[in-house]
Amino acid sequence: MAYAALVSLLHATDQFLDLDMCFFPFTREKIESFQGTINSLVAFLDKCPPICSQEINDLIREIRDVSYGAEDILESLIATHFLQKDGSDGYHRLKRFREMSFEQIVEKLEWINTEVSNIQLDGNDVHDRRISALAGSSREALRGNNSSLEALDDDLKMKLMEQLVAGCSQIDVIPIVGMGGIGKTTLARILFDSQLIKESFDIRGWVTVSQTYRVQEVVLGILKDIGVPLDKKKDVEQQLYQTLYGRKYLIVLDDVWDIQVWNDLRRLFPDKKNGSRIILTTRHSKVAAYANSFGAYHEMQLLDEDSSWSLLCREIFPQKNCPSELVEIGKEIARRCHGLPLALSAIGGHLKKEKHTVECWEYVSGNVNMVLKTTNDPTLEILTLSYNYLPHHLKACFLYFGFFQEDRPIEVFKLVNLWVAEGFVKPSRWNSIEHVAEEYLREVIERNLVFVHKYDSFGKPKRCGIHDLFRDICIREAKKEKLFYVLDTDEPPDDLLEINNLRRCVLEGYESPSMESNLTLRDYYDDYHVVWDDSNSSYSEDSNYSDTNIEYDGSDNTPANEHEYRFNIRDIMLTTRSLVCHGIDTSQQIKLASGLLKVLNISMGSTKFPMGILEFINLKYLHLGNVREIPSSISRLRNLQTLIIRVMQIKSMPSEIWKMKQLRHLLIGGFHLLDIPDVQGEGTNAYFLEYLQTLSEIIDFTCKREVIARVPNLKELKLLYSRDAVRWPFESMHNLVYLCELESLRLDFWPGEYNLQNLAFPFSLKKLVLVGCRIPWEKMTIIGILPNLEVLKLKLRATKGKFWETNEGEFMRLKFLSIQFSTLAEWKTEKDHFPSLRHLILQDCCLLEAIPCEIGEISTLEIIELNGCSPAAVSSAKEVLGEDSDIKLIIFNDVNKLHPVTDRYTFDFFVQHVCESIKESCLMVLKISGLLFKFWLKRNVLQNVVI
Repeated sequence: MAYAALVSLLHATDQFLDLDMCFFPFTREKIESFQGTINSLVAFLDKCPPICSQEINDLIREIRDVSYGAEDILESLIATHFLQKDGSDGYHRLKRFREMSFEQIVEKLEWINTEVSNIQLDGNDVHDRRISALAGSSREALRGNNSSLEALDDDLKMKLMEQLVAGCSQIDVIPIVGMGGIGKTTLARILFDSQLIKESFDIRGWVTVSQTYRVQEVVLGILKDIGVPLDKKKDVEQQLYQTLYGRKYLIVLDDVWDIQVWNDLRRLFPDKKNGSRIILTTRHSKVAAYANSFGAYHEMQLLDEDSSWSLLCREIFPQKNCPSELVEIGKEIARRCHGLPLALSAIGGHLKKEKHTVECWEYVSGNVNMVLKTTNDPTLEILTLSYNYLPHHLKACFLYFGFFQEDRPIEVFKLVNLWVAEGFVKPSRWNSIEHVAEEYLREVIERNLVFVHKYDSFGKPKRCGIHDLFRDICIREAKKEKLFYVLDTDEPPDDLLEINNLRRCVLEGYESPSMESNLTLRDYYDDYHVVWDDSNSSYSEDSNYSDTNIEYDGSDNTPANEHEYRFNIRDIMLTTRSLVCHGIDTSQQIKLASGLLKVLNISMGSTKFPMGILEFINLKYLHLGNVREIPSSISRLRNLQTLIIRVMQIKSMPSEIWKMKQLRHLLIGGFHLLDIPDVQGEGTNAYFLEYLQTLSEIIDFTCKREVIARVPNLKELKLLYSRDAVRWPFESMHNLVYLCELESLRLDFWPGEYNLQNLAFPFSLKKLVLVGCRIPWEKMTIIGILPNLEVLKLKLRATKGKFWETNEGEFMRLKFLSIQFSTLAEWKTEKDHFPSLRHLILQDCCLLEAIPCEIGEISTLEIIELNGCSPAAVSSAKEVLGEDSDIKLIIFNDVNKLHPVTDRYTFDFFVQHVCESIKESCLMVLKISGLLFKFWLKRNVLQNVVI
């Protein structure tokens, strides 16, 4: 974790330099020189291979520990400075760090820098060869059991078989990619050993490349496997080329980890246009795409429930059926392996040795992960290899996945901003730090360590996660690397000394705790407690707030007969940087003595803001639960970057929020943003949120020009307009065009009639979501002209009218179009009006008579989804696409399906719909009555004239 520790330390030195140095015992020159040492060590780790010699590993651990110590000193000085300035005595708890010698730490890090500068990094010399041996033995174990893994995807096997024997005459590379243990090697072996393949190729050879390959060793491996005696007079590479030349061959390159492998070997495989093939298995999607740059690679998926059960049965009962009384339990065990063949094989091997009783299998069903960890199956180490060979800058980021709950999708937005808050992400001169973090995520996804559960409208990951076995590895390695520790309320740790110098803590416990069963850190650390006492609070502002004083009550004169680990526990809590609580109400019992906390994610049983949090002046990420009001003293959290509060509505956000200059993301279920305070005499930069990127959701925002100017770099904005705003003139809405960096905008209007004549949007917009604003279809040009718009979602009466005719030159970059709950009846367009469209969704457009036939002619279109549309629209879609279309048509007609409409709209929507129907009916009746009256009047007049 040395890389993450160094980068985090760099952030601390930057923060230190931004402050007035006269308050601190170091000169600016000293800190800048120290930064140079840090950057030098970061550069060393950038070049250092993932697996190193013991000597280098020892130095890397020293870098980590010394960096932690330096960060503690710098951040404690910053915390002390601001706590004193705010009138809090909390800085007394940081005295230990002020007594540490920063000079000694600097000297230590400089000595390490001198040591590493003398190291000549040579991949062949510093790699640990034992890992490669482990990989080879693990794969041999898998290859010997092919018959039990026939449950692998039959369709994929047939597709690959066809490509092998009936494809093009040129040499073809067939990459098989997937996470470790998913069965890539097994699938390749099944193909390799099939009778058809044996008959189709003159030569078949197999070699496991692994991570620490040498070209000569790989070549020797191929020659040995195909049975060619080594001629010492010839170069081995030349001998392989000559052996393969003119013959139809199949070579399997198993377990390729790097693009350079293919660059080194491709010249050794002659292409005589005779249908020769190369199968390449890899965990890295980038390697697969590179090896076959002109074709698609084959990505293996986890097994479904039926295939998982079939595989488990074959492992346990190769010659007979499973006893009937064990079938249901067995299926549950298979489900808990989450479709990973490696896990199924290991569990099957364990159950095969155990008694086949209901009691035994029920135990395994409830403890699958624990059983897997204790099976000592060497094949499970294949998964650990994927972590071991991550580059240094990705190791902490990957282990952090263990921070999240098991079997729960992880929001990418949350993950990325937690990485940033923790200091894992190295800043870039060219990109935002969030963009760099997203690149980190892309790298671990490409290595098939992380699954993407859902993509957003742009095709970027929105929710992701890892397999349970990988989570176990993350938790195990994180503990070893002093990155974080998971404390389970049901299973307290046996030895607290194991978690010395704890920097991050995850609490897992009850899903729905009662007030009597709240978990407290006191369950583990008796020296810490929370005092609820408004009268003694230095932060109490009024009687509406309950205060949580977070303090340490352990004394230095602890009796000798007390537990010996108490001093260690004090050290642990003082260095805690992150506290995340899963499924636990911690609102009244936060037991931390640290002013150094950076991340706090807690549930709130109370709706009152816990004032003790304001002592964590180093806090960068704060996620609270049910808070209903924010105190004005929130601005004491000077370093806060991300604030998330998951409630439907907060009374108002205090104007002091404008003082929080480091704020980057503000996400609250709904809040009123108070006007900017009077800035006279405070300078032009007062109340200027330069770094703010996300602002969601502001209620009844007036879009004043002076407010817009204070958030110049805003990228995502969500606005909600309530019933109170219906009568507004909305003249200032056009000020949105001054948000020149805005990429995503959501306008959410309570159902009603709004005067939106001045509505305008910035040209920078890439995504626009409109709800309830009832823009006439003829006014859609204001959206169509946006040059960068890629995603448009028109939800729940976002439009008004029944006819829409698009114009040429509009929606030029639009890729995703969704129209929901619309009164659209007729749509007229041309194929050139949506030249980039890929995905079209029409939901609950009950009046739409037909899909324009021109839609089917859009060359870029991939998917059309119809949900709750009229039978006529469905029939026209089928007719437009025909039977041979490459466009995928998805139709949902389940009338009982719940639509994703928020509760606050549902009732009003239907009431308004009924009212409008009644209104139209009344108007029709009045119109007919008027006509009848005119007819009657005209008739009577004519009769009078005749008389």
